Formats: sequence, structure tokens, C-alpha cells
Amino acid sequence: MPSQGPADGSAPQAPDGVEGLGSAAVRELRAGPGRKKQAAALLRAYRDTTDQPHERAWAESELEALGVEAEPAARDAPTRRIGLLVPLSGRLRPVGERMLEGALLAADRMIVEIGDTRSEPAGAAEEAARLRHVYALVGTSARPELLEVRARAPAVPVLALIPGESLPSGRERALALLAAARRTAPQLRRLAVLAPLGAAADEMIAALARDGVEIVAQPRYASGARQFGDAVAPLVAAKPDAVLVADTAEQLALIAPALAAAGLWPLPGGPPPRSGGRGVVLLATAEGASPKLLDSAGRYLQGALLAPGFFPDPDDPDCGPFVARFSEEYGRPPGAWEAFAYEAVRAAGSARSPAELASWRSRWPRVYRVDGAGARALR
Repeated sequence: MPSQGPADGSAPQAPDGVEGLGSAAVRELRAGPGRKKQAAALLRAYRDTTDQPHERAWAESELEALGVEAEPAARDAPTRRIGLLVPLSGRLRPVGERMLEGALLAADRMIVEIGDTRSEPAGAAEEAARLRHVYALVGTSARPELLEVRARAPAVPVLALIPGESLPSGRERALALLAAARRTAPQLRRLAVLAPLGAAADEMIAALARDGVEIVAQPRYASGARQFGDAVAPLVAAKPDAVLVADTAEQLALIAPALAAAGLWPLPGGPPPRSGGRGVVLLATAEGASPKLLDSAGRYLQGALLAPGFFPDPDDPDCGPFVARFSEEYGRPPGAWEAFAYEAVRAAGSARSPAELASWRSRWPRVYRVDGAGARALR
């Protein structure tokens, strides 16, 4: 129900359903490079679609506070409203800030109403209930939050930025890596897997075995380990055709030099293995991969295949335009959270019906090959 305007002529208040735009967290965010322009676009879109004079006055006052010039109302103003559920406070705030950046860049022709989940299921539930009038909900990066969101807004499609939901799972990315490796090296038969302890890695290894490859070694280590000599040693004796590192980009930057020190170098593209060494097809899930990974460990990764879900490849026909636009707006290349939020908001804005969003999955390139100082998407 539309909010009521102040009867005493006092300053306009944020209308019901758009409190996120006026929250302290978002005010702080939109003060950063490139964010003011996107915040202004959101406010203009709200102003252009509301039929409530006091809501229009509120949007105008916010535009004035931003210090941007007023523009006339658009004749073909957007009418679709998308809810964005992101943690703008609490321990996951850095993730929420990155998601917000990508989402704002996609919000050219729609209204995005922002809900702060506070990095907890209860916060996600409250915001989902408040935003249950929207066309679709995007965000919620943890499964407990997703359960609460679906319970509070059962009629609204949710594009959940969670592996195994709208994003590819680690198992799916590992299988995509294996398929790409087989195209590169049809003779590939023997695979070694290096992974942290945990059920996710167990499931991944089982799926790879079912796909017909022989798992010749699977040393495990504690999550967050910083030394990998003991874990790498069994790989040398196993003589694999390929090695899969099922861990984050941060860990891969430590593991790749350890593999090289043991004589295992990626093929093709890496330096020739030293005497007694072995060339292998190097695969890695590399969650969170960015150009920083190649800056720190690129020498040990030439020719490696990565499946992080997203990598800012400026030459890829799918993600290249997004990478260029994001870099221009924010002064740096986008990461995975920015890319996933951008893609999901665009999908929600262009869907022909809510039912179309029920099975939506990220379509960014699945596998990239490290080549020089960058990584190129494989088709």
C-alpha cells in the first residue's frame, strides 16, 4: 500500500518499499566512484514511475542531496520492480557491496528496491516479506537465507546467487573442466585431485569418477592450509595425466608453485618440466579468480584451465562489454559477485514472465584458459 506523505510540510520521507535507497549503508556506498551515477538512475526511475506526489518529492530531494542535476521525467519510464537482497551490514557486507555495484549497473530500465539482509536469515526474511510485491528477487548468497526468503515470498521467483541454485556448483564446474581437458588432451585417462577436507570435495570426486576418469590420487588437506608439500608429494608418484586443484584462487596461488617445485608443470603453455618432472593438464575451480591471481602465480599457471564461474575476460563476446562498462564506472575490473548480480538483475528485467525465471542459471563462460597475463574463455 502506498505510504502517506507528511501533512505538516516537513521534509519528504522515504516511501514504504524503498527504505533501502535511503538507508545509511547505501548512502555511504553510493558516495564511492561511479556509484553516484547509478544511485541517481535508480532515484530518477522511482520518481518517473510513482503516482504519489510525496514519493516524487522524496526522490527529487534525494537527487538534490546527491548533487546531481535534475532531468525531466522519462516518457517511457520503466515499470518493472526488482528486489535486491544483499548484506549491507554484518560480516558479509563486503560481498553485499560488490553485489550492489553489479546490480546497479544493470538497472538502466527498471526499478531496483534494495533490502539489507544484515548477513543473517532473519534479516533476509524481513526484507523478503517487505519486498514481496516485486516482479523477482535477486541476491541472498547463503542457503539458510534462501529458505527464509522462499517462505516469506513464495509467489516471487528468486534468483539466488548460490552455487547449485542459480550459480553452477563446484561439482558442475569440475565436470566442465574435465570435458574441456578431454578436448585439449583426448588421451587423458588418469586424474589426480588435490582438495581440502569436506563433503563438497567428496561429492566432486565421486562425480568425476562416475564420468569415467580414473582417480589415481586424491590427497586432502585442512581448509585454509598454507603449506602443501606433503599434499603434493603423492601426486608425483601417481603419474597423473591431469591434476585438478579443487580450491579457491587464493589457495591456488600457493598450490601452483608447490606443484612446480615437485616437477609438475601445466601443459600446454608452461615451461618444460625439469629433468624427472612431468607435464600435466592443470585444472582448477579457482573460486574468486581475478587478475591478481595471475599477477602472483601466473608463471605457474600458463595453459591451466580455470572454472571460477566468472573471470573478467575483456575479449569475450559475452562478458567483454560488461567488463569494459564496469571498469569504466568503477575504475577496476569486476569480480564474480559483481558479475553474478549484474547478470541476474538483467535476466529479471528482461524475462517475459516470472515462470521463465524459475529455472534461470548463470550463463557466463564456464571454463577459461590462462594465456599470458590473462585468461580467455573457451567455447
